[in-house]
Amino acid sequence: MLGEALWQIKPDFSVRDGLSVAFAPGYDVPDAFVKDVKRLTYTAYDDSPGGNDDFLDEEPLDQRMKASGKPLMVLMGAEEQIVNDPQRALDQYKRAVPQAEIHLITGAGHSPNVEKPRETAGLVLRFTNSDLPKGPKNR
Repeated sequence: MLGEALWQIKPDFSVRDGLSVAFAPGYDVPDAFVKDVKRLTYTAYDDSPGGNDDFLDEEPLDQRMKASGKPLMVLMGAEEQIVNDPQRALDQYKRAVPQAEIHLITGAGHSPNVEKPRETAGLVLRFTNSDLPKGPKNR
């Protein structure tokens, strides 16, 4: 009950501080992220880590991707604060899926799509376009 009561009165600075691990050190957490967290129910917030752990305990992501048989590109920020060793994680994906394309994005943390949007979008577009059939519209 205490957690739910405190959740109702949490100040923005507290939410922002908690979200800071999702970005490179020193990156300003966007206001939209703070607003989104504040819209969560306490139960959704509290249950989220356990659901993620259950999902990963069932089968690791690299193995899920290997089993999918789909092309794989993995992007990670070099200043990642959630995954302990991003280069090791990228190497793990490469071992599981040797044809995987891996990228360590300098100056980004766990959210390179937010911190380095142009670089991330460029990599994603190049990756997705590389598998398109070559036809009159895709040259």
